[in-house]
Amino acid sequence: MTFTRAHFESAAYVHCSVFKCFKNYQEAVQQGSPLPTAALCIMSRLKDDPRWFSYTDACYAENLSALSAPVLRGVARRIVTKSSDARNKECSVDAIVSHFASRHTELASMSDDILFKSLLTASVPPACTRSRGTLLAAEFQNLYGPEVATALRTPPVISSSPALDSAAMQASKGMSLPWISASVDDLARHLKKLKRTDIQTCIRRLAPRYRTLYNKVSHRKTCNALANHARQRALHLFHAGASVLGDVYLAYFPFLSCYLLSDKAVFCQILAHDFGVLVTERLSQEIVLRSVKDMSARPECKHNALAEARDIRTDRERGWPMPVSKEVVLKCLNGYMEGTMWTEPFVCAVCSQYDRDAVNIHLSGDISSMNLDLLRVSDDFVVKKCVIQNMSTCFAFDNVLIDGLMLEKRGIVFENSKAVELKVCLQCKSSLTQNKTPPLALANGLFRGTLPDQFRDLTWVEEKICAIYSITAHVTRLFQSSDPLQPKVFHGNTCAHDMNVMSTVSVLPRTPADINGFLSVVFIGPEKFDPNRMGTLFRVRKQKIWSFLVWLKNHNCLYADIELDLSILNQYPTDGSLPGLH
Repeated sequence: MTFTRAHFESAAYVHCSVFKCFKNYQEAVQQGSPLPTAALCIMSRLKDDPRWFSYTDACYAENLSALSAPVLRGVARRIVTKSSDARNKECSVDAIVSHFASRHTELASMSDDILFKSLLTASVPPACTRSRGTLLAAEFQNLYGPEVATALRTPPVISSSPALDSAAMQASKGMSLPWISASVDDLARHLKKLKRTDIQTCIRRLAPRYRTLYNKVSHRKTCNALANHARQRALHLFHAGASVLGDVYLAYFPFLSCYLLSDKAVFCQILAHDFGVLVTERLSQEIVLRSVKDMSARPECKHNALAEARDIRTDRERGWPMPVSKEVVLKCLNGYMEGTMWTEPFVCAVCSQYDRDAVNIHLSGDISSMNLDLLRVSDDFVVKKCVIQNMSTCFAFDNVLIDGLMLEKRGIVFENSKAVELKVCLQCKSSLTQNKTPPLALANGLFRGTLPDQFRDLTWVEEKICAIYSITAHVTRLFQSSDPLQPKVFHGNTCAHDMNVMSTVSVLPRTPADINGFLSVVFIGPEKFDPNRMGTLFRVRKQKIWSFLVWLKNHNCLYADIELDLSILNQYPTDGSLPGLH
């Protein structure tokens, strides 16, 4: 068995052989001696045993250890007699190496004629030349499969040489590949344009024993590590010589039909096999130094910026607006005012609710489908007090189609005091067209009537005195003015709070003590509180209260059975503040 020089050299000093090859290369160039090409070395190797056929057992074992355990166990079980010899990965590797060594000894001792007859059935690709090297590669690929056979052919050592400027420049000129002499930073900038996953995949495909270390977190450091490794690998292949280049090529591509390739083609194919086509193409792109690139691009950028500024100024001058006329300004202002002005929404004539989506029902057309008779006044009390006695015009609209219907006049459009159109919300319209009374219609027991004009000025205290139900308590907070010129001016606010218990009465009006039980006044000031200064805040008028109660008893069914007591009314002033307020 033959051994390579790297087998005897220390890994730390493997660059010595590289420099020796580089020295021999320089001496041959200076003497003008013909140099062997990679193609000639490949052709000469085809007649003999290939270089990968004579690696050490340790090299084969190391190559196989990079494969997965299932692949190794599957191959080992086919070549061993005992299943225990393939129980784990280490045993599988030992079994394959042992089987390969025995088969190697058998085939190496055969002459070419005997080997050709023995491997006559070996499946060699049709276009491939049947030589000793191709037959051996086909035999082991048939025995172990493509993965294990490829691992066995992998070169044992891929050493790297220090990137000296002279060596890198010589390799760059010799292979016509400028990127070999470029700096690692320039190469890393090219690789940064690739995806992080592509870079890490390229590194993982390298054999574990010479795979470069990289930082999974930093994409920049990973690109730097891969660029440095690719550059060192290219320098080693160039200075190792045509013989090593041919051996590596045959280990990677044992079944090619044509080996008459240039050294550059062989060199590039080996690098593409090691690092992938994507990485090698990115490294081979033209490298422009950053300083040179910036200096060459600076005038062009400046020219483009000036042209862009000039075009912007020209367009601005050409399209500069004329002074806006006053009519246009006023039109825009009126449009803005109309668009932002709040308008009161429509009122539904059926339920008396605000609704901006209310639809128009013209009374001049056919309205039979609306079933408006459902809204006719049917409450006995309302009919007796309002309709029969003619005490109200709430249900008179000067239109025979809707007279007597319980409708809200604010939802009716009049022309010359005659109703011509109804505003109806969609919910009420849907119920009426289905011949159903709308749930919120006034005719559904929700009509509360309207107050006569004489009661429009009732104060909130007077309304509370006349109320049957009292469900809120009022708290008033007053501050005396700090202005010495206005010592009798108060300011503050009143808050109403819900009560847990609802207060009801059977006799009205309520007594002043009852009203004071629901009122609380908090006065903040330097002087004593004087109720006479309160003005109309707690104003009470005895005659207004009595008139309002009499009207309610005649026109509100809830007040029909309420007893009115004049003795309680006499406890209130003719026109003054609520008694007992302090």
